[in-house]
Amino acid sequence: MSNSQPKVTINTSFDYTQRQLVVDIAAIIYRSQGYDITDKSIDYLFNSHHPQERSILNAAERIFEIFAGDLPSYEDDDLEL
Repeated sequence: MSNSQPKVTINTSFDYTQRQLVVDIAAIIYRSQGYDITDKSIDYLFNSHHPQERSILNAAERIFEIFAGDLPSYEDDDLEL
C-alpha cells in the first residue's frame, strides 16, 4: 500500500492582474453562497464594508496565496502574473 498523494499540476500563467484574479476567486466563493457579483465593478468587494463580503475577499486572497506563494500586491495592478 502506497502513502503517496496524487500530484496536481497548476497552470501558473494567467492573463490577469492580481486584483482581477482575486476578484474572480471571490466571485466563485460568492456564487457558491447563492449570490452573483459578476455585474459589479472590479472594486466592489474592495470598497465593501459588509462583513460577509470582506471575509469572502479575505478568503480569496488566502487562496491566491496558496497558488502564488504570497498575498496579492495591488500596487502593481498593471503587472500580470
